Amino acid sequence: THFQRVIPDDGPATQNPSGVKRIIFCTGKIYYEVMRERKTRNMEDSVAITRIEQLSPFPFDLVKAETEKYPNADLVWCQEEHKNQGYYDYVKPRMRTTINRAKPV
Repeated sequence: THFQRVIPDDGPATQNPSGVKRIIFCTGKIYYEVMRERKTRNMEDSVAITRIEQLSPFPFDLVKAETEKYPNADLVWCQEEHKNQGYYDYVKPRMRTTINRAKPV
């Protein structure tokens, strides 16, 4: 095993990337709750979940590669904390830089 800065989705969503409507980026244990909810709602084909394991320095290259895999998808940052807490304020400007401000986060 080795450390991965970003862990991409390896589920059914990867089989048809153009059919993915949303990429959920997250970090930490919230991943398991989001994954369970995606399965419960039968959204495994239309939602990709990508874990960012290293937030600093931010993995611009890997996040960009993930967003380019799913050209029709909206980007979402998911965290347990309120919007004004947690990593949102740190991640949002970096995500927008990564995607050249082409999509909202």
